[in-house]
Amino acid sequence: HRLSERSPTAVVLTLDLLRHNEGRPMEEVFKADLKAARFMVSHPDYLEGVRARLLDKDDNPQWQPATFEEVGPLDLDL
Repeated sequence: HRLSERSPTAVVLTLDLLRHNEGRPMEEVFKADLKAARFMVSHPDYLEGVRARLLDKDDNPQWQPATFEEVGPLDLDL
């Protein structure tokens, strides 16, 4: 699968996590990952991904926002 097929918000969040977690103790990494997971499951892209992949099986998600460029600063304090 290509990165461009994924939720832009999830990809940006993953990059933020990788940068944030580098060199940190595992306990801090796990805490940041939990915050990120909670953020993502409450984001509209989570349900949209479930709909597109599992329910309708059309593999045509309509991400919010639709592009990486449109993803602004995430409202998440890691």
